Amino acid sequence: MWQKKRRFILYTKRNREVIILNLLLFLFAIPFATIILSIILQKLINNSILVAFATFSVFIIIAVITMNETYFILTIVYAILSYIAAVTTQIIEKLRNRCISSQDSISNNYISNEYTNNSCDKSDIVIEKNSMNKRYWR
Repeated sequence: MWQKKRRFILYTKRNREVIILNLLLFLFAIPFATIILSIILQKLINNSILVAFATFSVFIIIAVITMNETYFILTIVYAILSYIAAVTTQIIEKLRNRCISSQDSISNNYISNEYTNNSCDKSDIVIEKNSMNKRYWR
């Protein structure tokens, strides 16, 4: 009798550990993997809505296979997270491309002694002399 009771206690402790590991998996590992894969897909596809639909389709297949209601709710959450990561990646890429193109135009204008205002690169500052109005590059 004592042996059975003790096994039951060990089983519940092991069951709690499995529940905690599943919770950590759903709260940290899967969202992190979703963000990383969304960034990679955004770089390849370059369409944030398609990235979100691809993520949604993969997770909905997993939810149907496991037949768990919680997975259906998490599928929607992961798809929204994927869309946010893809849009953020798209915005960062646009800003990066704008800075690169404006730096190229500054280097071309530097050769021809023209000055353009650039919000990305703060190293090119025009200093005007008092009365001569000559521009010097720093």
